[in-house]
Amino acid sequence: MQELKLKDHEVQSLKDLQEHFEPNEIRNAFKTGTLEQWLRDRYYDQEADTVASLCRRMKETDSEPEKKNVHLGLFRNLKHLIRQEQNVSADASQQTFFAQRIEYMLCQVLDVNYADVGMMTPEERANYDRKLGALQQFTDDSKLLGMAMETATNQSELARLLNSGYQTIILCNAPFSVPISKGGIHYICVGNVTLDGTLTVEHYRRAGIIIEKVELPDVTDETMASKADKSEEVNSELEFIRNAKERAQGNPFKFINIILGTNIPENTVVFPGQPEFKSIEYREKAEIPVA
Repeated sequence: MQELKLKDHEVQSLKDLQEHFEPNEIRNAFKTGTLEQWLRDRYYDQEADTVASLCRRMKETDSEPEKKNVHLGLFRNLKHLIRQEQNVSADASQQTFFAQRIEYMLCQVLDVNYADVGMMTPEERANYDRKLGALQQFTDDSKLLGMAMETATNQSELARLLNSGYQTIILCNAPFSVPISKGGIHYICVGNVTLDGTLTVEHYRRAGIIIEKVELPDVTDETMASKADKSEEVNSELEFIRNAKERAQGNPFKFINIILGTNIPENTVVFPGQPEFKSIEYREKAEIPVA
């Protein structure tokens, strides 16, 4: 059975872990797989699965440039979708935001307060406190105040949150342009929020977007409606790719087989044009064979 020591104390349960939480030791246990195995050995299966998923995502991001070249070579007919799915910038600052999100989600899994356990750098803490202060001017809702990490107070912060993969975002007291190309996002508006190029509730829904606590128009122009419909189609494919990555669990051949609807053995070199290389238009999503 995997052991886990925090602050020279051998922890026996999640509650024990929470009481002896130490940021650097938790980071190391997370990266080495010790934390996942410790959870699994004690039958915290849901927490272990989530930790494993977060660890895979962190490793995928570290190898993003190499993976991107491989993916674009294999799936030329899916280039526009793969590029949108690989939404984490190689920019160093964006990588920092993504790593911070992973740690934030890790704390949520372990049921500890990210803001209170010393995971933040001084700069991150100052940024967090600023956002919390902005929220406190407009709400005393404890749930919203607990989401300072997911809050944008300007368009640049919104872009960073979207690029880091946040799916619930608070828009706080500023004008924003919500991209309809980014589906699967739930926005909550706090304070005086205005949206550029606003669509109706229905058209945002088609684009895979939910927006709360802001007044939206009853009608919209045909051009914007058409963009929303197109976004709905793209988001459906992106969701399929995300699910394929999760099911493949880091195995590139499984990922290929899920995406293409094939059963190609591992170590097989596949090129577009071969009979095994099915176009995505002809796959049946309901029954997808996996190697």
